[in-house]
Amino acid sequence: MLLLAVLPAGAQSFPNVAGPRGPDQRLLHAVNSRDNVLTRSVFGVADYTAYPAYYGALPVAWGATLLTGGDSETAVRLTLSMVGSFGVVIGMKNLVRRQRPVAVHDWVIGRPKYPGGRDLDPHSWPSGHATIAAAIASTLAFQHQEWYVIAPAAFWAAAVGGSRMWLGVHYPSDVLTGWAIGFGSAWIVHRLRNNEETESLGGSRLFRFSVPIG
Repeated sequence: MLLLAVLPAGAQSFPNVAGPRGPDQRLLHAVNSRDNVLTRSVFGVADYTAYPAYYGALPVAWGATLLTGGDSETAVRLTLSMVGSFGVVIGMKNLVRRQRPVAVHDWVIGRPKYPGGRDLDPHSWPSGHATIAAAIASTLAFQHQEWYVIAPAAFWAAAVGGSRMWLGVHYPSDVLTGWAIGFGSAWIVHRLRNNEETESLGGSRLFRFSVPIG
């Protein structure tokens, strides 16, 4: 839905007459070719906030826990999901070594003035940005199941993924795979941590009832 919202008519024309081929390239073309106020606002802001969120999420989460003396569960789950999904992405990137579309197709518009358009990593699949964005958003949504947390987090993660295509550095399949890895990592951590908490509570109750009275 986000992609449809930022795809008004009037795409730019490309110098390569052959053009994109297949659904993956065609969707990339549809997103990458748009350059208007709406796309610059949505995708540009998402791109500029991506790196601060990636590098700042864990320090903020752990800092807030230490300063307030509050529950560390959100920080723990965020750490596990982000580190786990990042490890998967690095392994897949170096195994497959798919080149970025901007380096392969002359009809792809590069936007190097944006932070995410200057990636030095030559590998495209899967998208690390989309993965970590989904891991952060999903972890927050699992931990804080209110609409005012879920809706902004989901929109931001979707916009970050869309920005990767708009910048010409990822195919749609790269982004979809990244979203799946990020969400899957957060979901696994959520289930495992919940199971551990349940077993811990069960064990404490068992211990409590097994203590002789009097």
